[in-house]
Amino acid sequence: MKFNKLGCFILFFSLVVGLKSAYAQQTTYVVVHGAWGGAWQFKKTANELEKEGHKVYRPALTGLGERYHLADTSIRLQTHINDVVNTILFEDLRDIVLVGHSYGGMIITGVADSLPDRIKKLVYLDAILPDNQESVLSLMVKPGDNGLLKFEKEGFIIPFWVKDESKFPRDVPTL
Repeated sequence: MKFNKLGCFILFFSLVVGLKSAYAQQTTYVVVHGAWGGAWQFKKTANELEKEGHKVYRPALTGLGERYHLADTSIRLQTHINDVVNTILFEDLRDIVLVGHSYGGMIITGVADSLPDRIKKLVYLDAILPDNQESVLSLMVKPGDNGLLKFEKEGFIIPFWVKDESKFPRDVPTL
């Protein structure tokens, strides 16, 4: 079978349009883990999304997960918001789907306030969805109960379900 120049041009044009269309459907995700976990928890999810042609960023939060060695009682919600904001800015990400799991919902809410023009969609995955001026502790405390504070030790909230502290990866104390 012989191709003429017009046939080659049509084939090339179809490929370019097809690739451009496939690329245009690519989504960029920024997945924010919860307080006791780490970016490692979403590795398999990221792999599956990347197989479909999407980009996935999984920032590890200061003092948590992979960065728990930086844990310090001065770390606050704003520190974690800054971690994600800086990932978005330094990677020059735009039109992103921002996903927050658990405490990550608090973070993505703050990120959305900081960079609203960079975000296409917010996804709260089994996450905290705060109102203005609400904190994790205010949402977790019930009348007559000190909520998460009962697990506090030396300024950190210790995950009570972690029994083997030598195994990695694992959930780690949070601030």
